[in-house]
Amino acid sequence: MTPSGGDQVASAVAGAATTGVAAWLSVAGDVAVHLLGVPLPVVVAAIAGALLARVYLPALLFAAAFGRSIVWIIAGCVTAQGISSIATLPVGVLGLIALLASGLGPKLWPVLVETAPQLLKSWLSKIGGKEGSP
Repeated sequence: MTPSGGDQVASAVAGAATTGVAAWLSVAGDVAVHLLGVPLPVVVAAIAGALLARVYLPALLFAAAFGRSIVWIIAGCVTAQGISSIATLPVGVLGLIALLASGLGPKLWPVLVETAPQLLKSWLSKIGGKEGSP
């Protein structure tokens, strides 16, 4: 049984679509590496972490939420890139690091900002020879 003309056309279209998607992903991967210094799966993990964190954060205007999400995506990618410069890790581990940094960062940042002055005072007083308050 020989394939009909419709089957040949469908096969050609599927092949062209697959090639187009592969080319697009290759370009997107190159852009991710050149702009952020990490492979595309790490960027996708950072995006997933930032969007997941947005679910548990207070409601904001769209522009503010979008801007903060972009900042945390970049922070996750930079964190993964920094750790990859120290140790050679597989892409999956770097993706997990980016996911955790961009996902937990928005929740932990207010806590760090709130407690930083006390921690800094305590640390500086210990260095200076005086015992700080606990």
